[in-house]
Amino acid sequence: MLRKLLAQRISGGLTIYLSWKRSKNRLLAEFARMMDHKPLFVLDIPDEYKYMDQELVDELECKVSEILDREANT
Repeated sequence: MLRKLLAQRISGGLTIYLSWKRSKNRLLAEFARMMDHKPLFVLDIPDEYKYMDQELVDELECKVSEILDREANT
């Protein structure tokens, strides 16, 4: 069930953002074909936050904004 849900989200996503490199490796190992030609970014955010912690939200917004700005300027 989880694998099917994840596959649906990957196929519908335009860009994939992940917190950790190990998540990227697992994702590519299981869904390599679905990931073909999809931009994939690792944010390197430590797993030390509680769900929806404001510091986490701020860090996500900052890192994703940096990526979007960088991609817009290339």
